[in-house]
Amino acid sequence: MINRLKDAIKSRIIAESKQKKKDKRGPTTKHQLLAIDIAESFGKLKSRRDVAILMNLCKKQSHTLIMRIWGIAREREIDNKMAYFLATLRNINSEERMKKIKNAKIIFIGSSEFAVPILQELLNRDLRIIAVITQPDRSVGRKKILTATPIKKLAQERKLTVLQPLKIARIKNKIKKLSPDLIITASYGQIIPQNILDIPKHKCLNVHPSLLPKYRGSSPIQSAILNGDKQTGVSIMIMDAKMDHGDIIAKKRLKIINQNYAQLHNELSELGADLLVKILSDYFGEKIKAKPQNHKKAVFTKILQRADGQIDWRKKAVEIERQVRAFYPWPGSWSFLFGNKKLKIIQVSLLKKSDRHKNFGEIFLTEDKKMGVFCRQGSLVLEKVQLEGKKEMSGMEFIRGNKIDKLL
Repeated sequence: MINRLKDAIKSRIIAESKQKKKDKRGPTTKHQLLAIDIAESFGKLKSRRDVAILMNLCKKQSHTLIMRIWGIAREREIDNKMAYFLATLRNINSEERMKKIKNAKIIFIGSSEFAVPILQELLNRDLRIIAVITQPDRSVGRKKILTATPIKKLAQERKLTVLQPLKIARIKNKIKKLSPDLIITASYGQIIPQNILDIPKHKCLNVHPSLLPKYRGSSPIQSAILNGDKQTGVSIMIMDAKMDHGDIIAKKRLKIINQNYAQLHNELSELGADLLVKILSDYFGEKIKAKPQNHKKAVFTKILQRADGQIDWRKKAVEIERQVRAFYPWPGSWSFLFGNKKLKIIQVSLLKKSDRHKNFGEIFLTEDKKMGVFCRQGSLVLEKVQLEGKKEMSGMEFIRGNKIDKLL
């Protein structure tokens, strides 16, 4: 009995001692005490999360600014004064970070249409683009007309400095003299060497149209459609010298709902532009932790050739339907008629029946008199076609004016 009493007294003494030590670990610094006072005035002292956020903000901001915002919040006739106080301080933090971004010297590197909305959005935000690097002008079409890249055209409209090296490695010293704080790239068309990537203080960010590490390389959008993926997206990564290999700082997903390449390309380009400007202030403020890619899960895409567009009617109808969407407008999807005339297949739709056929490539009329074609499994309706040297037309119009039995 005496031993039990001794143990109980001992336990109570230990518990009281621990509580006293715990009480002593309360707020001690000036910013901690200020945060406690603010939380208490708003009736939020019991909210550990709010107090922790307050302590962090009070530590980063000047005492004068905190007191001024606190005074404004107390005078406001609103229900949640704490939320107003925190939102005001966050907005001030964001504005300060945006000031740093707007003063930063940025080089933009890109070439194709995908990069245009991204550069446009940076310019719309009044960011300081000190130079644009793009591919040299190239001969385009049958007449071999020398044509500037879409990025060069935009840069010239906005009177930006444009550099067009045959190989970017040759202008390393020029880039170094420009002393950029950040390089942003999108759809450039060349591998950028590490000695250039190392020049800017804030490294080099790349906007890539896939959810990396899936679909590295030159045809990520086409690959997502060809493989029947339900979703794709954009990734923003810190570039290194390997292709699409760098650490990821942001991703955004997008559903694939029967878009063709052109449609999905435009949606992803706009998505990438929006995501980039949203994360830049946090990136400059070192609030984003980059995550390495899982390189074991990397999927690489191939460079597309014009010959890839020829349709093989021995494939399943669902596979050909994806090809037509993935390859529009380039390299396009096409088949031959007798006499080696090329018929471009612009738009198709799947018929519900998925029977197997031995006479694949054969033309037939659907119940509603549209132009159908048998595949190895299933059938397609050819909604829009274009005969070589002619205008685009509906499959129905084409079949009325041309007697054909089979596509080769």
